[in-house]
Amino acid sequence: MEPATYRLGVDVGGTFTDLLLISEDTGDSWRAKVPSTPEDQSLAVISGKDQILENIKDGADVVLHVVNHGTTVATNTILEQKGAKVGLVVTEGYRDILQTRRSQVPGNLASWITWPKPKPLSPLELTVEAPGRLASDGSEVRAFNRNVFGERLKAIVKQKPDAVTICLINSFSNPAHEEAARQVVKELLPDLSVSISSEVLPELMEYERTITTVVNSYVEPRVRSYLDNLLGSLESKVKHLRILRSDGGLSSVRLASRYPVTWAMSGPAGGVTGAVSVVANQTKYKNLITLDMGGTSTDVALVENAAPHIRRETKIGDLVVKAPSIDVRSVGAGGGSIVRVPDVTKALRVGPESAGSVPGPACYGKGGSVATVTDANAVLGYLPSNLLGGALKLDLHKAKYAVQQVADDLGIDLHEAAEGILKVSNETMYGALRVISVEQGYDPRDFSLVAFGGAGPLHANSLGKLLGAYPVIIPPSPGVLCALGEAKTLLRHEIGKAFTRVLSQTDTNEVLGQFNELLSEIKNVMRDDQGVAEENQTHTFQADLRYSGQANNVPVDVELDTFKEDGLPYLRKLLDAEHQKLFTYTLSSNIEVVNLRVIAEESKVEVPVKRLAEADSPNAPDSLISGRTTMVFDGKEYKECPLWDRSSLLQGHILYGPCVITEMDSNTVIHPGFKAEVDAVANILIWEAGNRPPGITIEPQLDAVMVDVFEHALSNARSEMDTLMTRTTMSPAIREQQDEFNIIAEPSGKMIVGQMGTFIGDFLENWQGNIEPGDIFLTNDPYSVRFGDVLYFDIIGELLERNRRAVASIIQNMPEEPAYFEDWIDDDGQGVGPWKIACTMTKKGEELDFDFSGTDPQAPSSINFYLSIAMFKMFVGIYMLVVYDANVVANDGFHDLLDVTIPEGTLLRPIRPAALSCRTHIIARLMDVLSGLLGQRAPEFMTAAGFSDSPHLMYSGYRENGEWFQLYWIGFGGIPARPIGDGPDGHSLWPAMKAIPNEFLERYYPLRIEQYNTVADSGGAGLYRGGNAQRIHWRFLEEGTISIHDDRWLSKPWGVLGGEPGARSTKTLVRYSQNPDDPPREALGSKQDHIKVSDGDVLEWITWGGGGWGNPYKRDPEVVALEVRRKLVTVEGAKRYGVVLRGDLSLDLYGTKELRGSMDNAQGMESKSEVFNRGGSWKELKARSLEETGLPPPKAPWEITLRGPMTQLHHFKKWQREHQ
Repeated sequence: MEPATYRLGVDVGGTFTDLLLISEDTGDSWRAKVPSTPEDQSLAVISGKDQILENIKDGADVVLHVVNHGTTVATNTILEQKGAKVGLVVTEGYRDILQTRRSQVPGNLASWITWPKPKPLSPLELTVEAPGRLASDGSEVRAFNRNVFGERLKAIVKQKPDAVTICLINSFSNPAHEEAARQVVKELLPDLSVSISSEVLPELMEYERTITTVVNSYVEPRVRSYLDNLLGSLESKVKHLRILRSDGGLSSVRLASRYPVTWAMSGPAGGVTGAVSVVANQTKYKNLITLDMGGTSTDVALVENAAPHIRRETKIGDLVVKAPSIDVRSVGAGGGSIVRVPDVTKALRVGPESAGSVPGPACYGKGGSVATVTDANAVLGYLPSNLLGGALKLDLHKAKYAVQQVADDLGIDLHEAAEGILKVSNETMYGALRVISVEQGYDPRDFSLVAFGGAGPLHANSLGKLLGAYPVIIPPSPGVLCALGEAKTLLRHEIGKAFTRVLSQTDTNEVLGQFNELLSEIKNVMRDDQGVAEENQTHTFQADLRYSGQANNVPVDVELDTFKEDGLPYLRKLLDAEHQKLFTYTLSSNIEVVNLRVIAEESKVEVPVKRLAEADSPNAPDSLISGRTTMVFDGKEYKECPLWDRSSLLQGHILYGPCVITEMDSNTVIHPGFKAEVDAVANILIWEAGNRPPGITIEPQLDAVMVDVFEHALSNARSEMDTLMTRTTMSPAIREQQDEFNIIAEPSGKMIVGQMGTFIGDFLENWQGNIEPGDIFLTNDPYSVRFGDVLYFDIIGELLERNRRAVASIIQNMPEEPAYFEDWIDDDGQGVGPWKIACTMTKKGEELDFDFSGTDPQAPSSINFYLSIAMFKMFVGIYMLVVYDANVVANDGFHDLLDVTIPEGTLLRPIRPAALSCRTHIIARLMDVLSGLLGQRAPEFMTAAGFSDSPHLMYSGYRENGEWFQLYWIGFGGIPARPIGDGPDGHSLWPAMKAIPNEFLERYYPLRIEQYNTVADSGGAGLYRGGNAQRIHWRFLEEGTISIHDDRWLSKPWGVLGGEPGARSTKTLVRYSQNPDDPPREALGSKQDHIKVSDGDVLEWITWGGGGWGNPYKRDPEVVALEVRRKLVTVEGAKRYGVVLRGDLSLDLYGTKELRGSMDNAQGMESKSEVFNRGGSWKELKARSLEETGLPPPKAPWEITLRGPMTQLHHFKKWQREHQ
């Protein structure tokens, strides 16, 4: 008799490790749930395996055919920052690629004030620039110099890195330079693991390719050690160990060790594959939305026709890496999510912070004292008194005490607070569920919701109601479903390559040739590294397509036989169909092939499925009830609700809510008015019962919790609007930089969610005509359905009033004395400036008055900007609210607390027909003015300057082949130092905006970006350093014209509280076209249009640096020394901090102490009385202008003749007299 064959699925979570053993012969299964062992995850794996085998006859002699292992080792290595010491090799001019991170600051308008500056996974002191350069098409611009590179590499050899990553610009088109660099690294560091981006991710977009490859290096040593330890522990008990990839396939240990980035999200993938195995493959329900809710977070995914959707990127904490993964979206809502009520807004907030496993929820009795989602479930009677088969006894008293604190803060009762916690948590998960369904063009009502994880079944019924996705399905063993999925998963691997061609530039045979090369390669990998013979492999062919001009790739499956027969038109047909489904439209423009790939998978191994015996009656006998509980729904108590033992239920049993279905690893809540059916493979199917019991139909009433739920709904709706805008636009500024700000307003025009203010109210006031059907008037109102029209407007009123109360409380704590601040636009592009913006902020009772009297008159040039009072009020309110409650949904409710006076005929309120064009200049300066005003009255807002402007570059012309090109680019600078710490280098202060990838620009425009790094010492010195400026060198490859819009070329971003100002912006045009050996250099002004450039000319653009915060002589000298080694500060620049270094750039403590001691108080800024340091008066700045900037100083506005209707106004005449 052949010995029994077993396969073991293992899923390691943060709190528990789940294991499920399946007999391949009978389909019998055994499960175990053991505490995870974070110090060495293999210990829990061995413990759980042994526990299961003890329950099998002759288990000690069993040799497992395969162990399929989903693990969080790679994920935790990143989140806990316990990875390798990684050296990074980049192209010359790109050393700060991880430092600037595409320049994005997530969050709202003022989030930069509180956003923590992330640390790169590979530190700058371990970064080496490789000589040589490739063009976008893979051709060589400059040869790789191995001798120069070898000398540079010696600097990091001394620092003994654990691994090395190589990522060079445009290597996706040609790996030659990366391969040459790897040879040099191997010669100097022969024992080190080296990852090159052309192998890990041969795709366009330099930051994404770099961070993906760095992550691979960062986690590789640790995961390799873990896998070696696990293999050693399993010894002869396992024939094959396989690791679950993020895309739901399995990988051999050999490949998993080489490419660990491919299984960074291994854990969440297991649950989705489990849902496919148990539900999609065994029932008629093929379209699923999965919900995996654990203790810390919730993961959701979409399954269509029994196949999970795959995306080409994975998010881990703050990092987004480009690796194939099941399209799992995560939100910080889990059983352990902490509940809080901020003092300012008094809003109910749930997560994303978690109590974790230690101390855990209060009801666990392990030291937790703050309320969590699990505590709310316990208070409402949704949990039995014992969990995990009796291993964990709940402390209901502690749960009630914790939730009562929340109730007291909200002024409501215990049960109302507990239900509110669940409603807010559910709304957060509902938003994620819509992201993977509605936002991708799918109606969730066409899908079934599958809930699993330890907490998922508790919330499944509620979320099913919100989505309308029935039946809601709870698979068997939902708490260990990930392990089940892993046990049934197959080996997989994929190989791809960049293949960027417009269809008209290629042919069918070229594409087929590329596919055949990939096919040959992947067959060999599957055979040699995965142990799968060619006859046991299946292959899928994919192409990433897009319409020309887009940056959003659309992956499609390519049937090779059809492609051979129909040719290139087949690819258009595929893209049109998929684009129509995703975005509801198609384009007639050219189609571009971006990437090709082949995916290989082993042939499916069928495992018998155990089926439940049929029940004699749909009514389950009372003998299956393990206990009873009191449950609360919509404020009503339901007593003596049964706790059903799931393990005893049979096929055909129907249970009516309210009740709880209990099992070892999870608990399922059935609401009143719903029923649960048990199917043949032990799934629980939740449906509406059709006969709601008395008392369940309750008209919704306005309360604090309803307002919080609605606030989350508004936030979700705004997120959907942003996603739709960025995914469908053809504009790189919107698509890649995310320069778009949608709002939702109530009927009178008041903004109820958004961040840049609304002009709708002003528009409605001035609109003289009617708004008729057929006008541009779009509406999408899901809330009247969920909340009712009357309640909808009541909630809007309460949300507006909530923001009003919050702003009022902030104003109340401000001192009475007025605050005055002024700042300037350096010039108007016509040689006139600076132009002053002045504002006085005065507290008047519970209101704040902003008076812009003293602002310069309107200009004869177009520097004017007609400031919307509603928009300025929104800026003020968001600044106030975000600092105290980062999760606030900003609206216009506080506007009556702010009074804004803008004199007519000034820069901010010009009189017709004054020219207007400088919105970004004025708005940016207003942000600096606002910081200066609020900072004087509240320390939380006391930041240095740095908004300054968004640098704009326009480049346009005709290519040699007659095609028109036109680039619009926005750059970024140094973020100012803040009360929480240093300003990030080369980042955007505008919310959520990103830099356009340089490889994208080089691919689609006739230019090459030769320098893209930060400028040492450009950030103002201080206790906290201002962010450094960016240096961008543009080499133009076609004749054309450029236009520049910028500022802060003469003034400097000011420092505060003793901090020094940041550096100015400079623009220099180097005319290589005129003399390649000794090119003329031309200093450009900040606002110039239609500058002619020729092939070979270079624009050297340096943006501004952020101002410093606090006394630089109090900055930790070790930090200064480290930043010198990182080339963020120079040796000379270290002296601004009073820091002396040795020849090897280590800290000279004695010299530093002596230098700092020798500084008198005036130099050390200990006794300086001014709060703001501008680097000199305007008289001094102008006197040094030509010497320091290469440009003559502008004329003052009063030195030219001003004409216009404002000249007859009293304040203009006063301004004239003051400047005579």
